[in-house]
Amino acid sequence: MGTVKTPILQDSFTDVDGTTLQNHTADSGHNWIKYYYANSVIQGDQLRRENDGNGSIYKANVPFTVNDQYVKMVVGAFPKDSFVRAMLRAGSTSYSQKVVCNISFNAPVVTVSCTGNQDVPVTVVPGDVVEFRVGVNGIVTFSVNGTVIVTFPIAVSITQVGNFFWLQMGTGEVLIDNMEVGEYQ
Repeated sequence: MGTVKTPILQDSFTDVDGTTLQNHTADSGHNWIKYYYANSVIQGDQLRRENDGNGSIYKANVPFTVNDQYVKMVVGAFPKDSFVRAMLRAGSTSYSQKVVCNISFNAPVVTVSCTGNQDVPVTVVPGDVVEFRVGVNGIVTFSVNGTVIVTFPIAVSITQVGNFFWLQMGTGEVLIDNMEVGEYQ
C-alpha cells in the first residue's frame, strides 16, 4: 500500500450562495455531473442537498491510476436521518461495480459501513475530518481527524481502478465543508 496521498479532486465549495453543484467547478477544475434526483447547492461555502424530499446523486470524472483510493471531507452540521455515500473504484453508471462507503447521521448516533458490511457506530461531530480509504489489500479504513476508527474487508471482489467518483447525499440535511478525493502512491 502507498504512503503518499495524491489529491485528484479538491473542492472547498466556495461559490455564490444558491449555486447548484452541477453549475460549480471544483477548486481542482473538475466538473460535477448531476445524475438524478434533487440538486445539491452551495450555501455559506458548504454543500447541502436542496430540501425537496429527495436525495441527490452526482459524479465527477476522476482519472484514478491505482486502486488505493480515498475520500476525505469535513462534516458540517447534520440532523437526524441523513447520510452521505462516497463511491470509489466506480464506472460511469450508477449500477456499475463500485465500493460504496456510507456514513449515516441519525443524531446523536453516527454509523459507517462499506459495501456488504454491517453498520458500525462511531463518534463524529460537526467540524471533524472524516476519511474513507479503499486499500489495494481489500480493506476499507475509516478515520476521524487522522485516527483510524474501524476497518472493513471489502465484502465483494471489486478490483477495477475506476474513473469516476460518485457522491450521494440523502434526504436529511447534512452539510459538507471541504472534500478531497485522491489516491495513495
